[in-house]
Amino acid sequence: MDQRQLISFLDRIEKLKCNTRHSWTSTGRRESVAEHSFRLAFTAMLCRDEYPDADIDRVIRMCLVHDIGEAVLGDIPSFEKTDGDFGEEDKAVNDLLSTLPENILTEKRNAFICSLLLMS
Repeated sequence: MDQRQLISFLDRIEKLKCNTRHSWTSTGRRESVAEHSFRLAFTAMLCRDEYPDADIDRVIRMCLVHDIGEAVLGDIPSFEKTDGDFGEEDKAVNDLLSTLPENILTEKRNAFICSLLLMS
């Protein structure tokens, strides 16, 4: 991977640490999107033995990318999303992922699409 592409992509998704969600942590502060994705991925890792037939590594990748569009758009709670919001999120994700090299792009786009299907 071109190092500049990697740094540019990481810079863009760093916003996941800054964008807060509509939910709160146990200490009473707003949770960031990155914290949410981390906890979800960690939960999947801990469930590995409970689902021996599942490809948990793929599930973890899906957990890490499922909210990637929120690096651009911020959090829109699912119960408030409109059809237009879904379209904007798709565009944001495609714009973000398009900066990656083709071999990585295909894997990440597939993981994101799978995560959207699971949430539907």
